[in-house]
Amino acid sequence: RYCGEVVRTTEARRRQREYDERGLNYLLVLLELPREPGGTTLRTNVDATAAGSAARFVNHSCSPNLEVHPERSSPSQLLPSLALRATRVIAPGEELTLDYGSGGGGGGGRAGGGGG
Repeated sequence: RYCGEVVRTTEARRRQREYDERGLNYLLVLLELPREPGGTTLRTNVDATAAGSAARFVNHSCSPNLEVHPERSSPSQLLPSLALRATRVIAPGEELTLDYGSGGGGGGGRAGGGGG
């Protein structure tokens, strides 16, 4: 799981500017695309800079072996838990990687639909 402090978008953008100056990048932005036309895109900003799981050390790749999946225990739960799932068999000793995507205000990922 990707763990850290959940912050508002304005705060995530402020922190990203600060982190860029310091050479840090542990801010994950997940955009969940709507399931239906005209639906709402959900955005979750997780800052793992001060406290987070080992998942914050997963590096970027254009050919990643992991994806971020939002998981909720019920449809009414807005804030998801962010699970990392393998997209293929990962060899022992192989580096774990994600495609950071282009979520505005930090590295992140995109998920189609809203559930895991």
